[in-house]
Amino acid sequence: MSLTSRQCLPCKQRPGLLDVPAAWTQTDSHANINMTIPDQQCDFCVPEAKWFADLQGIQTDLSDCLSLCDSLENLKARFLADYAAGQREGWGDALVLDSIWYAAIIRLIRCTTATGVREPVRRSWIDEMSPQLRDSLDYFKAMRDKFIAHSVNEFERNEVFVNLRRDGGGSLVPYEIMGRAMRISQYYIEDLPRLRELANYLIERVRHDKPLEMKRLVDVAKSMPVEDIIARGPSSDCDPMPRSGVAKGRKPFM
Repeated sequence: MSLTSRQCLPCKQRPGLLDVPAAWTQTDSHANINMTIPDQQCDFCVPEAKWFADLQGIQTDLSDCLSLCDSLENLKARFLADYAAGQREGWGDALVLDSIWYAAIIRLIRCTTATGVREPVRRSWIDEMSPQLRDSLDYFKAMRDKFIAHSVNEFERNEVFVNLRRDGGGSLVPYEIMGRAMRISQYYIEDLPRLRELANYLIERVRHDKPLEMKRLVDVAKSMPVEDIIARGPSSDCDPMPRSGVAKGRKPFM
């Protein structure tokens, strides 16, 4: 059994690295629910541990996706009540709701695409999906790729119009150019259950695999000289991240 906890940790302050206060959000997994305090904790970012680390990141994104779905569900009810009551002054919330929806989709799809340092979910997990789940995955990936992250499909329309008016002789003459930008909105009203179902399926696969990986890695650690493990040093602390690191990849497991 594994237990996951999350907390917000302030960065160690180092002048010049950050312009504003920042914090790491940290998710920890423990091999057992008793969470026995170790006598010493050492870094174990060895190549054999890469998939377990990736599972940890995937689980965090999927948990965030589900939390965003919960927030959206609560806010959606209020928005629809205002809509039914004709309270247009509250409709500015539509932008916030759409933004939460996009964030939830991004969290999930970054778990299924092999475009970064982190490995995506296992291909077998996708192959074993029901046709409905697979259709949902393809749909949300297209939403992310063709609308949220990139301006491609018809969910965004940027149009130009010319206004005409009659001159003194009665002929129509162009006199003004106008533009209009439109974005599709409120798909979450019907699509939210599909995203939640997909995230729940994937996170259950993660929860199944993580204890197996933990057990395997304990065996890997036991096969190594303890002196070599201690020589790796303590687990990483929460050093601040300079903004210059935004375009750099994470260091590999060694």
